[in-house]
Amino acid sequence: TYLTAEITKSVTFDGAFTITSTSIPTGGTATAVLSSFTSRLASGSTLAVNFAGMNANQIAAANANLAFITSATGNPVTVTRAGATVGYAPTIQSGIDYAAAGDTVNVAAGTYAEALSVSKSLTFRGPNAGKAGTDATRGAEAVIMAPAGMVATETDNSASPARAWIVTVPDAVSGVVFDGFMVNGDNPATTSPYTANGANPDADRAFQVSGDGAIIRGCVIKNVYYFGVAMNATGASAARFGEVTDNYFENIPRFTAIIPSDNYYARIDGNTIVNAWRGVQTNNHSLAIPAGKTASISNNTITSAIQQIAGAPVSTRRNYDGILHNLQSGPSSWTIAGNTVTNVSSTNDDANCDGIEIWSIQTGATVTVSDNVIVGFPRGYTLWNCPTSAGVTVSGGSVTGAIFGVYATNFRGSAGNANSSSYTISNVAISGSTNGVFVVDSASNTNSATLSVALSGGSVTGGTTGLTLDGADASATVATTAFSGQTGNYIALAGNANAIDATTATFGGATGATATRSANFAIASKVTDKGDNAALGRVTVKANNLFVNSSNSVATALAFVAAGETVNIEAGAYTDGAVTVNATGLTIDSDAGVSGFSFTLGTANSLVLAGAGDVNVLGNAAANSVTASAGANAINGAAGVDTAVFASAAPSSLVAGSTISVGADSVTNVEKLVFSDATIALVGTGGSEYATLNAAIAATTTEKLFGTLAINSLTFATAAELNAITAR
Repeated sequence: TYLTAEITKSVTFDGAFTITSTSIPTGGTATAVLSSFTSRLASGSTLAVNFAGMNANQIAAANANLAFITSATGNPVTVTRAGATVGYAPTIQSGIDYAAAGDTVNVAAGTYAEALSVSKSLTFRGPNAGKAGTDATRGAEAVIMAPAGMVATETDNSASPARAWIVTVPDAVSGVVFDGFMVNGDNPATTSPYTANGANPDADRAFQVSGDGAIIRGCVIKNVYYFGVAMNATGASAARFGEVTDNYFENIPRFTAIIPSDNYYARIDGNTIVNAWRGVQTNNHSLAIPAGKTASISNNTITSAIQQIAGAPVSTRRNYDGILHNLQSGPSSWTIAGNTVTNVSSTNDDANCDGIEIWSIQTGATVTVSDNVIVGFPRGYTLWNCPTSAGVTVSGGSVTGAIFGVYATNFRGSAGNANSSSYTISNVAISGSTNGVFVVDSASNTNSATLSVALSGGSVTGGTTGLTLDGADASATVATTAFSGQTGNYIALAGNANAIDATTATFGGATGATATRSANFAIASKVTDKGDNAALGRVTVKANNLFVNSSNSVATALAFVAAGETVNIEAGAYTDGAVTVNATGLTIDSDAGVSGFSFTLGTANSLVLAGAGDVNVLGNAAANSVTASAGANAINGAAGVDTAVFASAAPSSLVAGSTISVGADSVTNVEKLVFSDATIALVGTGGSEYATLNAAIAATTTEKLFGTLAINSLTFATAAELNAITAR
């Protein structure tokens, strides 16, 4: 049937008629011409329409006469409104052009090699609408393919018409939904410059979205060079929000599968991303998120790897990541939770590859990072430049098989210095990672930015080192974290003088308070701190206790020990010689078999010896008190009125001489011996300054007397007083 002009005569047409793209005018008269024909159809006539090849005027004409069409072909696209069919189209773009805002564009299975410009608010439903991209029950796909001649670019050329974007949703169009499609950036009819993962991507972007409220769900998006879904609200006065959910992405070799940026927030949930250089990236959000919305990257499964891209200027794309959350300020707020991020590269030797990176979270911005699982990345979490007043907390989840389980730094390559930042790592299980938590004040940093990490709960299992502080401006606190199985250190300080209180942490299953003495020495041997190098900070594992290993220095320990603490010294041959004691109230608890050191009282006037070690003490000129241990101690009080204290009862007898022996101990220049049941003043023996029995000693009624007692009229006045002296 060929219609060239509007029918004006009174005539009726009876029979079977077919309308094609060559049957009716291509111009604006098409609707009037076709309507003049259908209005004259006799009852019982049939009208078949082949939509293939029709232009917009012809499609509008055919759809205006939908009630007369008895069969249609070449119409894989059906437009519905409120559930009712209002038109057909031969291509998706022609369906867009015909549809009205609010309509649904239903697309049948098939391949559609076209670049789409969505000019109105529409819902697009493919044959697999309502099914996740990974759903095994998906049927034949509606494949939106890069059109012939589209060529990917190394720079993601955004200039029209050269840009290689398959679907574009412009700024002014809101509420667009794509559900149940496959988008394939590799058209076999076109050879683009780059080949990766067995495909030749021709498109730079599968979806470019600027309009508010866009939803991309249940799609399979693959073989796209730069971005699977890019969302941005550049220049907008208010933030926008969209959703990217339950999609399957594969082969995004040059950059990122999903990137919401420039104040376009999104809910990114339930996606599976395979073979992307980076799974998800956020960038540059500073406006308040739309009311009632929560920006999130949650429950996604991401596998990243080194990308080999033949034809690219850099053919081996390293520095791959799972998730990068970057450049957030003002009221920006995101949640990153429940993601599983896996490195599938055969090697794990590039330390700049990260499972999840948190960068540049500025004052006022917040991010919640929780319950993520990171496997096999050189760096599990990388934290840089987050001066937000709220800090950044990473909680729950796990990191496995990393070079650095958590890597916090104040300098990053070309980005340079960070501002002072603080982080909390809470209840994260880190295992099989060479360095569990690594906090580094980089030598390249030039602004003296401080870097603090609060480590609480969770565990660091295996690997070489549990926690490292590297550089002067790095610091950490440790609370209830479980360290175990490290082949090197539990905690190591390098060029760092900050102290760490690790008294609530466990090491090999025990805290310092619950560990045995031998276990505490073993813990100390796996901590590099001030005990190893006086320039470092101190790591305290057991409150008020310091443990000195045989490979360390007693003198170094005594130089920084605090007043009232106990210094525990492991059995071994030391080379310290005489060690000065300045801290007051110390207890020295030495194992049997120690040698090579002794103590000289400096500004401290007392010292308690404990344990079974043989330890010698030399007093100062003041009045000193030295408590003997179970070992064989030599106590020399030097000048002053000095006291030696023993745990045992007083012996039944002593032997006078230049040195007084008390069990295995020897005492010289000491004036009083204190036992559990008596105090004995030494007179005229053992180097005591009490050369004679003076009136002061004589007047004491509780002390026993031993030595050479020269009694004269100055020491007693009555027979009773003399009897009392001799009784003592």
